Amino acid sequence: MRPTKIAKPDPDGDLTLNVAPRENEPCSFRVCSATLRRNSPVWKAMLFGPSWMESKPADGENWVVELPEDPAYPMEIILDIIHGRLEGVPQTLGLKDLRDLLVLTNKYDMTGLVRPWCAQWIKAARRPILDTDDILRSLFIAWELGDEYLFALRLEDIALRTKVDDKGRFNYTASVPTEKIRSFSDLDESDDHYITFEPSEKDAILEDEDHVGPQDALDIISSIRETLLTNLVTPIHEELDSRIRSDSYYCRSTKSPASSVCDAVVIGQIHRNMLQVRGSTLPRSVSDINDSVVELASWLFSLMSAIPTLHTEADNRRALECHPRRKFSKLNKKIHESIPALVASSINPSHKEYMAKQRVKTGLVMATEQDRSKLRRYWTLW
Repeated sequence: MRPTKIAKPDPDGDLTLNVAPRENEPCSFRVCSATLRRNSPVWKAMLFGPSWMESKPADGENWVVELPEDPAYPMEIILDIIHGRLEGVPQTLGLKDLRDLLVLTNKYDMTGLVRPWCAQWIKAARRPILDTDDILRSLFIAWELGDEYLFALRLEDIALRTKVDDKGRFNYTASVPTEKIRSFSDLDESDDHYITFEPSEKDAILEDEDHVGPQDALDIISSIRETLLTNLVTPIHEELDSRIRSDSYYCRSTKSPASSVCDAVVIGQIHRNMLQVRGSTLPRSVSDINDSVVELASWLFSLMSAIPTLHTEADNRRALECHPRRKFSKLNKKIHESIPALVASSINPSHKEYMAKQRVKTGLVMATEQDRSKLRRYWTLW
């Protein structure tokens, strides 16, 4: 049974909205139908269009509209704003409430009404450290408010930390900070620090998330992930193939009698580590790899930095060319530094156009490069 006490953004209103329960209690709002019509083209069509079940009853009965999927608190904020009850509008919002509110403003085509508050509300979404749920919420928030920089940062984190579970679903786990490290660029003399992370306890199945941004969000995430996995997998197989098939050895030592077997040592160590750590050799096709980009890169570059050869520091320096460390050290930094550009290129013109239109509605000023979160070190660079 509906409660006798109804929240009244307009005590003299002619319409009652029954929304989703609040704390397991039924929730209703008395509102002015004309106010809803003026502020939302969707409500205008629903309430005053022909043949809509939500239209005003012709028999004079009480006008009640059922909106069972609309959460109560975000709806209350929207109704307070459009009815001029601004004292009830909060200065800060949790990311769940903000995400839910923006779902409603999108649904009813009225995103512009958040303009006076969005710069304050989005601050929580821009925090560099968030849990799994809030990372996903902030992706949608960035999309709806038009913050292209934040949208790219969240896409990046999700794409790099998403793995495939045993049912073929995308499983995303955010991360928690472990330590701060000076910039990985030897030429960078600034005080910037880069944060290393470890997985948090909470994960999320991306296919089960209802609101993550554009309809092709999972396709974008998949594309970024596959590109980076390819960039990781291809060089290791090229390294193995070249050592197996080449008639001339990588090793050029003239002092070590065992130099001719250096390639075999490297090949054997790589395969041995694959079997010990992964339980199988590394697939050539990225569609057969379930690891996240961070997991695969962390394992791969750690392996290649520690591969032993038959040479010592006292050997001819040319002999050390047989070691894959130098090549993979350069590759390590190259792939890591390529990530922002790859993510930016994955945001296509239609995405940019949508977010630009949202910024016109909300008046949001995007973060500058200096305001963005510090670049994060997703895996060890050496």
